[in-house]
Amino acid sequence: MGFSGASTTDGGPEPDAESALLLRQSPKPEDRFNLAYIIYFTLGVGILLPWNSFITAVDYFSYLYSEASVGRVFGVSYMVVGLFCLLIIVLYAHKSEAYMRINVGLALFVVSLLVVPVMDVVYIKGRVGLYDGFYVTVGVLALAGAADALVQGGLIGAAGELPERYMQAIVAGSGSSVLYNVAHRLPIMKYYEELKIKAVKDENVEKGPVTGTVWRAALWNIVGTVKWYGFGVVLIWPYFRVYLLENAKVAVSACVVRLLFFPIFIGCLHGPRFFRTEIPISLLTCILGLTNGYLTSVLMIMAPKSVRIQHAETSGIVMVLFLVVGLASGSVIAWFWGI
Repeated sequence: MGFSGASTTDGGPEPDAESALLLRQSPKPEDRFNLAYIIYFTLGVGILLPWNSFITAVDYFSYLYSEASVGRVFGVSYMVVGLFCLLIIVLYAHKSEAYMRINVGLALFVVSLLVVPVMDVVYIKGRVGLYDGFYVTVGVLALAGAADALVQGGLIGAAGELPERYMQAIVAGSGSSVLYNVAHRLPIMKYYEELKIKAVKDENVEKGPVTGTVWRAALWNIVGTVKWYGFGVVLIWPYFRVYLLENAKVAVSACVVRLLFFPIFIGCLHGPRFFRTEIPISLLTCILGLTNGYLTSVLMIMAPKSVRIQHAETSGIVMVLFLVVGLASGSVIAWFWGI
């Protein structure tokens, strides 16, 4: 069913055994001073910077555009655009390099963060009710959603080819293109890139070039392999690693159990007076955040390791797609559902 211990996407040897065989062929370089880890952590921090910049200023935008449902429009426009862009990226990921997608996405991040303050100085000037500015802001936010899909898909995909700690670094951090370009040239990064290149060459010899039909079949197999990990990620809506859970069934079951937060929070809103105070709300929010970060890390780490190394990047992008499905669904549901 795609859980730990399931077969690989094409009936070949287990991914761990295949990786071990490749690893024995050349010595693995050391990540000196944890430089690659630090870069991935920093890039993880940068993924949500544009979204946080817009959403934390929602009171300001609500003041300027008082007749618009700013928070709801922001959430839906960002997440839905990101979701559609990820669908396209998944279909054509094999035709582009991760670092190219990351650099393009980061450039779009810069553009999206510059447009609104420049427009505010040149056109808005603190005036209320200029809804042309609101439409531009929503368009820029949609652009940031597309950039998020490029950056997050590229980073998670690239980290899927590396040891588990680098995926954990991105989730814990969740940059800049300069940092990723540095990481791309580190010995440990080159080592795993060479492993992937060799695996791709071997697969091409075995099956022939990856054309449209072959790629779609491989992609469908990858989705089938990681779908249960993705199901768990959808439920948790999206830290530091102390213990890595290695049982996918337990991890996904824990994600299902987290649905109990819905009735518990509703109880805090409408229940006895004690539950409507800061202490239980703060405690529940902390537990919500801790379980979110931990289970996201576990599932994001496990999914790329369930397929062959040459498909690990695509597996990571598919997991981001599942993640954004959960985020977009939450944004749409929140539009209609008022607790």
